[in-house]
Formats: sequence, structure tokens, C-alpha cells
Amino acid sequence: MYPRPNPMQKPLTLSVALCLSLTGCQVFVKSKTWNAVVSVRPGDSFRQADPSAYYAEKLHQELLDQGVEHYVVTYQYHYYTGHYEEALGTRTAVVYRDEADSRYPWWLKDDRTATPFWLPAGELNAQLSFYSRRKAEVIEKKHYPAHGGGKEVVTPRRPAQNKAPKTHVVERSEPVTKIQRTLFTASGSKPLPEIAASAPETARSDSFRSPPAAIDPVPQTSTPAPSDSHLEKLFRARNGTSYDRTSATDRRKMEQLKQGLPGYD
Repeated sequence: MYPRPNPMQKPLTLSVALCLSLTGCQVFVKSKTWNAVVSVRPGDSFRQADPSAYYAEKLHQELLDQGVEHYVVTYQYHYYTGHYEEALGTRTAVVYRDEADSRYPWWLKDDRTATPFWLPAGELNAQLSFYSRRKAEVIEKKHYPAHGGGKEVVTPRRPAQNKAPKTHVVERSEPVTKIQRTLFTASGSKPLPEIAASAPETARSDSFRSPPAAIDPVPQTSTPAPSDSHLEKLFRARNGTSYDRTSATDRRKMEQLKQGLPGYD
């Protein structure tokens, strides 16, 4: 006798067949978004400490330029090694929306897939579990809504420049005319010597004495380090989202941003 078929096997087989028909056989019509996604190749991602996060950052920048709604998702899952030991894996992927066919809007792409992978509608945990074929849990996600195409540019404010010091102008005083006067004693008999009241012929150009410039023995850098608020604005301009100090991914991006700025060498 033949074994009785599992009733849950049929829906799973249909889902896998649909996925293969969409990705492998390429029945799905290739759209502008599809071409933009496949143009971002993994390249040298395998040389990085975290290949999936490195590739997800590259794809995120491309989708941000195209104005495509997407998520950058970091998730974890449990698996067994070759020695049958349970281990915990962590990966980063990009889940994006392609409106070319309203029946299949959600797709996933990471450094391990050659073409986008179709995802069923639902929450991210269920979609990632469907992709990894095991239970997956989202530990970090960032949503980037569609903005109609074109790169969204956030112009950072320029740092306040030091204004030139104001010059104090002192009006030139007119010389005082000599005044001759004769003083007499109480008796009025003998005049006292003449006293002349006069001002110097040349008036001083400045009535305030400027303090000597302080000599700093430590050479100053030509470019001051940007403030924290300025760095956060540069971070938002580059990544399209505000800086989150609690996010390990954001802190890594901020360190990369600081290395390219003067004053943080």
C-alpha cells in the first residue's frame, strides 16, 4: 500500500511552484523596478565582515534614488550545523514593493539571490519565514516610503561662519587752542607765571588699547569638527532617515560618515 499523502503538502507544493514560475521561469513581466534591482550586483560583498548588510546598503541607495517603497530588514533564525548543533543566524535583506503587477507586489532581494524573490502578502515575519523556509524573527527594520521617483535631497545647513570683527572708529579730535591767562596773587601785586593749556598736536587714532593676541602653543586645525546636530543632518541627507543612536546599523553608518569628514581624522 502507498503511504497516505500529507494534506499540508499540497498547499506547500503549490506555493513553491508559483514561486519558481515567477522567479525561475520569469513569467512575471520585468518592470523598471525589476531592472533597477537586478542591476545592483553583490560584487565584492563576500569580502565584507557582514556581506548581507553591505549589499542591502547598496540596494537601498538604488531604490531610494528610484523612489521605490522598501524595507531594510535585519532578522534572525535558528538552524542546525553540519554537526547537528543548533545555531542562530542573522542576516539583512531588502523587501520592496513593485507595482507592475498588483497580484504580486512584494519581493525580496539579498546578496544570495540572483533575481528578486516573490513574497506572499502579510507581515514581515511571515514573509521572511517563507523566504528562509524556517521561522524568522525581525529584530530591526526601517521603512522608506515611495516618493514619486527621483532622489530626495535634504540640503544640510551650512555651519555658521565667524563674522568679521567690527572695527571701532574713533573720531579725530580737534587740537585745543592755547589759552593764555594771568593769575594774580591775593594781594594782586605780582602775577603768577603763565599757564598754557594745550592738547597734543596729533590726536591718537584709537582711544582703546588692543590687548596682545594670545599665543597658542598648540597648532589649531584648519577645519573644526562638525557638531553632533550637523552630523545627524548629514546622516539624514545621505541615508534618507534620521539617526538612531540605539541602532547598530546607524552607528556603523555614522562611523563611516565621520571618516570622510575633515576634523575627525
